Formats: sequence, structure tokens, C-alpha cells
Amino acid sequence: MKKNILFFVLLCIFYCAAQSQSNDNQRFRIGVQGGFSYRLASLDNVSDGFKDYARKLKSGFNIGLEGSYFIKPKWGLGLKYNSFKTKESLGDVIIEFEDGSVAQGNLSDDIQITFIGPIYIVNFIPNNPEHAFFGSFGAGYLSYRNQSVIVDRAFEITGETFGSTVDFAYDYKLSETIAVGVQTSLMFGRLSEITIEDDFSKRTERLNGDDQDDLVRLDFSLGLRFYL
Repeated sequence: MKKNILFFVLLCIFYCAAQSQSNDNQRFRIGVQGGFSYRLASLDNVSDGFKDYARKLKSGFNIGLEGSYFIKPKWGLGLKYNSFKTKESLGDVIIEFEDGSVAQGNLSDDIQITFIGPIYIVNFIPNNPEHAFFGSFGAGYLSYRNQSVIVDRAFEITGETFGSTVDFAYDYKLSETIAVGVQTSLMFGRLSEITIEDDFSKRTERLNGDDQDDLVRLDFSLGLRFYL
């Protein structure tokens, strides 16, 4: 549903841009990109035997889509969608539970963190025909989903929270309407509640203090930009 809303808005932006009579007053900037991501949360609460596994899950990749309309040459408003994915697995794991029981089997995590929300964007060099440098800030909806397997038992762990993002991007214009770009983004968010579901039960857990899942992340992306 969230993706459909985003694509509908961007289609509207493209339609409006197509009605423009002149390329001399380009107000729309559309960007699609992807790249490497790294979660910055501490691993202090992870037991020593699983720190290497958790460290691998901190790295992943991101894909994103943005659309902005410049109300003035130096600033505008837009919408951003970004999705981060990472996955890892480990075989023949022995886990001891709080009640003293022990189980052995496979362990895996398939994590997706998705952001969608409005952005405020600033163009620092609006009149340069070849180079453009942007800074933006956004705030919106941040969702978390983990398709997890713990000693061969499958779980789905989900949560949602408020998220915010700070972005810095550089575009090199290949023509009046097309550019290549690089972008660095910092994503913020923190889960205080999660829902855990398997084939037998579904429960919601509150996360307090250090148990809260810190979703802060750094993204490095490459992409294409369209000026309309």
C-alpha cells in the first residue's frame, strides 16, 4: 500500500512536469538510486558467541526513489522512499534459553527496514549548468520486518516507528534533463515495540531502555537523476 501511494505521487509529478513549456525553468527532480548500507547500532547487548553473526547483519544494501518540486530555485518539497535489506544464516547453532533448556538447529535473519515520508530539500548551487549539490531532511514512517529462524522454528518479527533522514547529494549533469549522482544518507529510528508471530502464536512485546532496537543507519548510494 505504501509503495503504491509513493508511485502514484511520483507519476503525478511526471505528468505535471510533462505539461511544462520550457526547460529553462526546471522545477522537478526525480532520483532513483541504490548502494551500500551500514547499521550503526551498538552490539553491547549481543552475547559474545553471536557478535560476529550480528556484525554481518549490520551491512546490507539499499534502494531508493525520490521526487522533489522546487518551489523556489534554492529549495523545494518532495517525497522519499527507501528500503534497506540484509540477511545472514548460521548452521548447527546451540541456544540455551532462560529456563535452562537447550536447543540445536539453524539460525537465520532476513531483515527489511523501509522508510517513506516527505522531505525538505535545498539546492546549494541552483544556477550551475553541470553540477548540483543538495541537502535534505525528511521525517515519516519507518517499518521493520525480520523473517527469522531460530533453531529451525520460523518467526516473523515486525515493528513500526517514527523515522527521520538527513541526505547530502551531488549530481553531475550529462544533459539538461539527465544526471548521475552520489548520495550519503543518515537514517534515524528506534523501535520500542515489536510483534512476534509464528505458526502457533502472536504476541506484542514492549522494549525498554537498552533493549530497544536502534535502527540508525548510514547509506552510500549511486543513481540517476531526471530534471524536468
